[in-house]
Amino acid sequence: MSNTDFIETFKFKTNWKPDSSFLKSSSELMLRTLVGFGSEEEEEGFNKRSFLNKDNVYYFWNLYPSARPGIISKLSESIEYANSYWRSSAHFDKDFSESILREIYSEIPDDENKKNITLRHRISIIINEEIDCLKKIHKYKLMNDNDLYHIWYRHGLRHSMDSKFFEFALSSVKRAPGSTKIKIDIINAAASNNAIGDNMIKTIAKRGTKTQKRTIVSHLSDTMCGMKRRLPRVHGHAETSPDASAEQIDAQKKIDLLESKLMMFVDCDDTDVVENLMLSLSKDNLPWLMPAASKNSYLSSRLQRMIEREGGGY
Repeated sequence: MSNTDFIETFKFKTNWKPDSSFLKSSSELMLRTLVGFGSEEEEEGFNKRSFLNKDNVYYFWNLYPSARPGIISKLSESIEYANSYWRSSAHFDKDFSESILREIYSEIPDDENKKNITLRHRISIIINEEIDCLKKIHKYKLMNDNDLYHIWYRHGLRHSMDSKFFEFALSSVKRAPGSTKIKIDIINAAASNNAIGDNMIKTIAKRGTKTQKRTIVSHLSDTMCGMKRRLPRVHGHAETSPDASAEQIDAQKKIDLLESKLMMFVDCDDTDVVENLMLSLSKDNLPWLMPAASKNSYLSSRLQRMIEREGGGY
């Protein structure tokens, strides 16, 4: 375990020092903060000045170690609030803030120091840096470090787009009170991150609970419906645009692939699963639903009418 705390020891390389112009501007800023003066036009013009740049941020970082957490916080807020109602509270330009945070992130040691790990974790979220969370949790599981394991486990649930991470998370849940909800939460997290992989689908289709199947089918069905809604717009341009035609073919391939995955659940007699499949499958595949739908007279009759008349989602 490293004892070196990055935030306390790291320094930027810069030769910049305050000149008379900067000291004058900073004095004016201090006075405006304390008492306020000048017209609204002057105030607006002053706020738009390029008062801070990388060099003087580096300088203040090096000069005042105790200010470093605050500098990181303000840079982070400037990115988070850039496109929000609260953007007025952001102190720095978004691109400016992101470039400095990326530079800080690249210098933080990827070691076992918990303060360094916490800082890397925090900044990675702000700058959307993709982390191999599966590699991280395997590492700390072998080290029996539960604290670091759970830091990256929770990070993966929120931010990972790696289907293998979620497959591992699902397989690692042991039977115990509350385990059913934990598994559903993992599946929902994977769905939110568009990271439901083929192995998870096959596993749940084969031996998952009805609730798990319902969750997977609902996600796949919603995804397919979204693709189908976009398909007519693509089709409208296909005759005049080669690119649109290629896009239509690609979209149809993705829809067909999703249907092949949904077909794994046709033997599930859960009402919600059957209804979602009825709305999603093509007419030729609807008959495969008859055994599951037969346990509900309303669904069975409705399915029969769909087969005879308009077909399913196509």
